[in-house]
Amino acid sequence: MQSDRLMRLTKSYILFLILIASCTSVSQTRYPQPTYLEPNIDNLNIGSDYKNQRWLLDKNGVSAELTTYFNYKDFETWFPIGTLIAEPPYDKEENLNKIPQDKIKTYYEKKIDSALVDMISKTLFEAKEPVLNNFYLNKDIYRFIWNRSFHDDFIIRIWNENNQSYIETVRIKKQDKQTVRTIKRISIKEFNDFKTLVKESKFWILPTYEWDLGTDGSYWIIEAHTNIKYHTLCRWSPSLLYEDDLALRQIGQWMIDKSGLKGEDIY
Repeated sequence: MQSDRLMRLTKSYILFLILIASCTSVSQTRYPQPTYLEPNIDNLNIGSDYKNQRWLLDKNGVSAELTTYFNYKDFETWFPIGTLIAEPPYDKEENLNKIPQDKIKTYYEKKIDSALVDMISKTLFEAKEPVLNNFYLNKDIYRFIWNRSFHDDFIIRIWNENNQSYIETVRIKKQDKQTVRTIKRISIKEFNDFKTLVKESKFWILPTYEWDLGTDGSYWIIEAHTNIKYHTLCRWSPSLLYEDDLALRQIGQWMIDKSGLKGEDIY
């Protein structure tokens, strides 16, 4: 009798632990669940407004002089500015590997990564790409900038115009910065499938930029240019762990595959 009771109590305790574990499991989502996924007339607070400085560009959105292709404010994030070893005797230790992690404090400062904005803007300008954050160009455009450390860079742009959809690929050769441009048509269904992918990835509500330390990798940058809003998402060598990284990988990979690129190193 006592053993039966003990067994029932043990089973109840195990079920209790399972319930607690399921309620406290760590999610890989860094952002709250959205109530909307793309800009429309009812949620104009997502994305960025167009600057409408039309005198800077021609009718196709191309600038005759080097200009900024992004909003500097969108690239404001927290940067580590140093570490402080808070407690003796660790305050005299020079080898950080010998110090417990809970004794090391990292301090951050919020600032704009203007160097990155200027670098990518220069790449787009030299490729004679249109500026997408200034004014609406009368067609929805999505652009992927793939800036890699060791291999050729790519700019892939898709758009819909006069009920026809296109994808254009620009290869920027690392050695001499020469560009090779190809363009082909895609179906309206493919274009709409892509828009659905962007929508379901939560692209529109994810913050544009987060600083990450890296020297050997690549920047993945996606821009969306619609008749309501503009938005961009940028990460360094996005992984498959967090939803913002995953959004970039899914959208960028779709454009890589659809452009017909073969054998390119994905990193």
